[in-house]
Amino acid sequence: MKRILSIVSAVAVMALAVSCGPKETEKAASLSLDPSSLSFEATGAAAQTVKVTATGGVEWEHEVPEIAKEWLTVSREGDVLTVSVTDNLKGDQRAVMVTVKATNNSEVKDRTIDIVQKANPNPVELSISAEPAYLPFVGTEAPAQDVTVTVTGGMTWEATADVDWITLTPAEGKFSVSVTDNPDGKQREGTITVTPSDPEIDPATVRVVQDGKKVFTLSSEEKITFGYNAITDSSRRIDVTATNVKWEAKVVDENGSEVTWLTLGITTTYVNVVFSTNTGAEARKAWVVITTDWEEKPEVRIEVEQEGAPDHISTLTESIDISDDINFVRVSTTPWQIWDTGEEFTDENSPSYDPTFDPNTTERSDWEIYLMNDTFTTYESGEGYVGTGWRLKFNLDSPRIEWNTEGIFYIPTEKPYTIVEGVEPGVAPEEYTVEQGSEQTSYFQKYPGAYVVEYADGKMVNMAPLVEGTVTVTHNGNDNYTFAVDAKDDLGFSIKCNWTGDVTLNIVGQMEDPKK
Repeated sequence: MKRILSIVSAVAVMALAVSCGPKETEKAASLSLDPSSLSFEATGAAAQTVKVTATGGVEWEHEVPEIAKEWLTVSREGDVLTVSVTDNLKGDQRAVMVTVKATNNSEVKDRTIDIVQKANPNPVELSISAEPAYLPFVGTEAPAQDVTVTVTGGMTWEATADVDWITLTPAEGKFSVSVTDNPDGKQREGTITVTPSDPEIDPATVRVVQDGKKVFTLSSEEKITFGYNAITDSSRRIDVTATNVKWEAKVVDENGSEVTWLTLGITTTYVNVVFSTNTGAEARKAWVVITTDWEEKPEVRIEVEQEGAPDHISTLTESIDISDDINFVRVSTTPWQIWDTGEEFTDENSPSYDPTFDPNTTERSDWEIYLMNDTFTTYESGEGYVGTGWRLKFNLDSPRIEWNTEGIFYIPTEKPYTIVEGVEPGVAPEEYTVEQGSEQTSYFQKYPGAYVVEYADGKMVNMAPLVEGTVTVTHNGNDNYTFAVDAKDDLGFSIKCNWTGDVTLNIVGQMEDPKK
């Protein structure tokens, strides 16, 4: 009996030990996949699933590589991943690994699903193109333009621009391109890149060029008016500012025909409108027409009008006698010198050869006479005469006066000097004559011949030509002379002046013996 009790006791102890020990051990943390690899046909492949088993409280997620997202899709529902692929149009198989990893236990090893899609036995050539590949835009208010994208092989695409002044608006199979106004006069460029979903296919590009801002302005578009005589006021300048605009200018009459009394001097920055003197009594009109290649401002027409010529030059309103206003006389002449012609004109091999030329046979001398108020004797920095009063100018054509060693010369006074019309160039005037005043087209001498001018503070306020009458010169002895002017202007007004006084003769030219 005692032995049996011992055995029972031992069993009881063991049972007690088991009932009082730790609970059964929990499952270890882990991840497993079933299956861990998938194979798909090249085209028409059905989706496949992978069961993910997580133990030990492991939470998990899956990752698809960026390179495969265009053709591989993996979705999760509970512990099942559904894997689908697009058709493989290439002649190469494609493979990728999808990773399944624990998110709450770094000790759990990542698992991967090896996915392979077979090559296409009849591969499709993949391509992408964008047309047009070049887009030109005007500088301002440029309308948008479309670019058509053509792809083969079912690829998707994305278009981006490398500059911020280009805006892209995608649409089905194309995108619209718009640009902001170019604030600069210079041309600018940008590039649009059309990137296909397949990284192995080169992207298409579109070159965008925008012209600089167009500018076309004129310094004036107002009517131009002109006096009849184009001597000191013979042109008008129209400044042209043109950026990215081509232009040209011409002159036409009201019928669109060319005119001859207006000419244009054209440069890249201005148009100089040059006039000729109107010798007719009627006013005349023309138009300066400036055309451009810019639709916004295709043509500018500037009217030009020139008044008709008057039947007189004089501005006098009554006869004048300026004898009391004259207190200064200036006389200038150039005596003829005796030249030895030598071989210069007699040698047949000389460039100046002229056997008929003899400079010593010239029969006339010229005396330039100014009768004026002495305020006009001051010249200020080339600005002309100053002061207020009258100035009477004429030239006496006298018999020949030759140079002499004593330097003493007298104005011939044998008879009065008669005011006559000017002779033709190259023709010697008659003795004892005065060329009548006229109005010429020379900028340097608007009123040649005999004329009288009234100044006020250095500005001309009246002018009259001497067209008929006489100038009588009396030599009173030594340097004393009397000048008596009895003339008329082209309006018939009388112009008189009588002055007596000493004259200082101004000899113009070289005064030495030419034979030395």
